[in-house]
Amino acid sequence: MEMLADSELFGFFCSHTDCMGGRTALGYRKAIACMQAFAVEYPDQHGICSAPFLQNWLLWMFWQGYSFKTAVHYLDIISALYTSVSLARESCLDAAPAFRQVKAKVLKLGPDVWQRTVSDDEFAAFANFARASGRSADSELALFGDIMLFSLINRGMNVSDVARLKCDDLETYCDESREMARKYTSPHRRYVFPLRQSEMTPRQLETYVRETLCRILLSRNIRVLGTLEHTLKTYWAYAALRSGACGSEVLRGIGTVPAGLPALALCAENEADGSSVSALASAVTRFFLYNPSGWYALRLKNGVDYNNLTARLSALEPKMPCPELFYPMVEHESRNGKIRKVPILPGIVFFKSRMSDIQPLFAEIGDIAWCYKTGNAYSQISLREMACFQQAVGQFTPDTGLFPAGSTVPRKNDRVVILGGMFAGHRANFDSAYDEDSGKDGGRTIYRLMLTADNGVEWIVDLDSRLVAEG
Repeated sequence: MEMLADSELFGFFCSHTDCMGGRTALGYRKAIACMQAFAVEYPDQHGICSAPFLQNWLLWMFWQGYSFKTAVHYLDIISALYTSVSLARESCLDAAPAFRQVKAKVLKLGPDVWQRTVSDDEFAAFANFARASGRSADSELALFGDIMLFSLINRGMNVSDVARLKCDDLETYCDESREMARKYTSPHRRYVFPLRQSEMTPRQLETYVRETLCRILLSRNIRVLGTLEHTLKTYWAYAALRSGACGSEVLRGIGTVPAGLPALALCAENEADGSSVSALASAVTRFFLYNPSGWYALRLKNGVDYNNLTARLSALEPKMPCPELFYPMVEHESRNGKIRKVPILPGIVFFKSRMSDIQPLFAEIGDIAWCYKTGNAYSQISLREMACFQQAVGQFTPDTGLFPAGSTVPRKNDRVVILGGMFAGHRANFDSAYDEDSGKDGGRTIYRLMLTADNGVEWIVDLDSRLVAEG
């Protein structure tokens, strides 16, 4: 018997709904659209009525937030449609056993597996902790944070095996693992991580590492899901699903259904080759190691000013790194002749921080400020957008290397155009250049320009070189 291609089956499914009533047709089309969305997202999943495809589709529905009742209903609809197509076309392969097998498995597992044990906020908190703990000033936290991260980037490797890892064994691990271990290795040390292994029995070492890591996690309000091993495998699985893996690939990667993700029991391990497992492991590794420094924006709460914020951050500095701040101000002359500085965007402070440091930071300063978000994620400002903003206000941070392409230092009396700040758009004559040591800004080049106003009066203007272009 001939098996229909996936595209042909979807076509038959859609045409079969044309003769149905309004509400029934709508329900069937929703089920078809749901399966098509999964097929588009995972084009490598062939045979839409095979047991592996149906199992991965069910887990995808769980991950997308469909209810257990809706998922089973959609499975029944696709089964009914396939049966109708089979009756209409004798050449169509009978897929009834696959549907019966998958539905029996779903009903046996029951709605209890359809629970998101870890919320998005909990997962974000764990990921931030995993990324940041290895850089902590607390030596115990830094050491055990690296042990946990080593386990995570090696598919939830048993932490007792990580603790017993020998320096000579590192050659068999990925580049990221070797790089992490390099700061601990020494020609005179047998084991990678300094845990006084020679003073403990294997059981004592295992107990010590597990109990310490569990204590550290709980102190950060991160739940232990069953055992420590199940906890790490759960978060690895969540990261893999976020990286675009399907359920069977995740199960193949960790080899077990973790306690924190019981829905993974819907799937069966696929027969992936070593390269695909390695590719998934690399994707999860990048997820946990990706911790760039970027610009974000915070809003001061009512009654709080910039000085309150800087004072609070200074008090926290021994405990955590103080982020770089950018709060551009301009001089304003009042009626009585006094000059004072006023912020360009009152109450909005830009700060540069690593992604993992933001949540701990606002755990400390959340009573005086809050960070802008997009959904559940902190809103990062691109370097290009930040450079454009700084150019517009005429003030810069040291990391802004903004220069017009092909620009060089002008010669005396060359015509130049001012790009930003209060003189933006005006043309002037270049006079001279000098370097200014501005302390925390790390120094900058200043251009002295001769600017002729509309009334014919000539002004001397000193501007940051990044605000000037030939023209």
